[in-house]
Amino acid sequence: MKLFIKMFVIACWFLTLSLGLLSQCAAAVPEQTLVSDTQTEVPTAEEIRKLADQVKQDQGLDETLRSQVQAIYTQAQEQLELASQWKTKAEAYEAARLKAPELLRTLSAELKRPAVSSLPAARPAADLAELTQQVIEAENELAIARRGLAELKAEKTQRNERRLALPNLLAGARDRLEALTDTVEKETTGLPAALAQAQQTLKAVRREAILREITAYEEELLSYESRGDLLEVRIELLDRRVATAAEDVHALSLIH
Repeated sequence: MKLFIKMFVIACWFLTLSLGLLSQCAAAVPEQTLVSDTQTEVPTAEEIRKLADQVKQDQGLDETLRSQVQAIYTQAQEQLELASQWKTKAEAYEAARLKAPELLRTLSAELKRPAVSSLPAARPAADLAELTQQVIEAENELAIARRGLAELKAEKTQRNERRLALPNLLAGARDRLEALTDTVEKETTGLPAALAQAQQTLKAVRREAILREITAYEEELLSYESRGDLLEVRIELLDRRVATAAEDVHALSLIH
């Protein structure tokens, strides 16, 4: 019995020692790192210009290849400009979306207040010349209000059309991004170094342009969703302004 207990203790000691060694080994082996699908860094316009200049000065390239590579860098510059334009659009939609809540509160408060004429149209004129001037101002105010109201209603129609079109535009842009990622390796395999570099550069800026395009579409859709109530309030205010201006013109016509 004592022998059995002794053997059991020894076995437990070896088991503990083995587990400790395994733990140390596991700690010594670094964890496997998942390699992400890294993309080529997007070059700047200056970097693309320098690459194009290098190709222009490379005496080892034949003229046909040189022209082909320079044309690709020209396309890259155009795509980089396009990416900048999409970025500007996305930022504008984001800014409008962020400003919408405060502006909505301000205009809603204004809508609750009684309409007030901005012209002294209801007062009798001191003379015919003054009355004529008031009529002109009232008619101008009415024309401006009507034009503004028509523009807002057209904007509402345009937004509705864009909201219907944006899902398809987003899907198309995402398909182009996926196709670009899938084909780039095949397109550059076996090409001369200068041409392969140019293709990689073009691919990087095209990818950036498409990503910016997708962001712009997403921000546009979010902007329309968050600014819908604001647009309705703006329409109501201008509708009331048209009515007030029409009343001014009518009142002046009775005096004139």
